Amino acid sequence: MGVETLEEKGNMKPIPRKIFKCPFCGFLIELDVDHTLFTRYMNENHFLYPHLHIHGNPLHGTLCYLDPNMAIRNIEIIRSIEIFRSSDIFQQLLNKWLNQL
Repeated sequence: MGVETLEEKGNMKPIPRKIFKCPFCGFLIELDVDHTLFTRYMNENHFLYPHLHIHGNPLHGTLCYLDPNMAIRNIEIIRSIEIFRSSDIFQQLLNKWLNQL
């Protein structure tokens, strides 16, 4: 049993891959945006979609703002990160990490 592609899951458009270099550490980042969340957010008349990518050592994030065409409009660096310590949060992070396409 293989992994379904987004095209095989229905009438969803393929998500254009966005690759950019982190302005803080130089790491090459390939955004993996959840198409369902993106579409729902944009349908609620929001102009820019915020997407956070956490990486690096020391741990930091890039907060990317995507327009309706999924073009990156702005990037902010987040150096101060706090993760609430609970079993529920840990489980959600683990599920997100394990369920990447």
